[in-house]
Amino acid sequence: IGMIGCSHDIGARVRAEREERRQREELRVILDGVPAMVWYKDRDNNILRANAAAAASVGATPAEMEGRSTYDLFPDEAEKYHHDDLEVIRSGVAKLGIVEQIQTVSGEKRWIRTDKIPYRDERGEIVGVLVFAVDIDDQKRAEQALEQARDTLELRVQQRTAALAEANAHLR
Repeated sequence: IGMIGCSHDIGARVRAEREERRQREELRVILDGVPAMVWYKDRDNNILRANAAAAASVGATPAEMEGRSTYDLFPDEAEKYHHDDLEVIRSGVAKLGIVEQIQTVSGEKRWIRTDKIPYRDERGEIVGVLVFAVDIDDQKRAEQALEQARDTLELRVQQRTAALAEANAHLR
């Protein structure tokens, strides 16, 4: 009878470990399938988990990103990022729609929109911050081109209006 109990305990543990591996793999598939950069950090600014898009943005794998801090990955912007994170952690209020430029591994500047949300444990206590970032570089560049076209058009209208006013003055 002692052997059956031991066998049953080991079987249950093996099934639990198998289920835990399945859940971890399922989480990885979901995170990597999201069309955004996603990572979450603890209160000390250490990255606990990152998806493939977030890792690619810094030229790393998710495993290489995990355990590192913002200071390791974005030394120039780290202080601002960490300040935002701590604000979310302390207040419990998400910061949504943060628009900022980042520098990619290749040195290219790109616009992103970032949402930072309190990361809570199973008891509901805030233990870090969840970060979702979407590349909006094409949208931002289109907005800038539209602004430039509008400014050019306004200048032309002013020039034409002045020319018409001058022509009208000559006719009088």
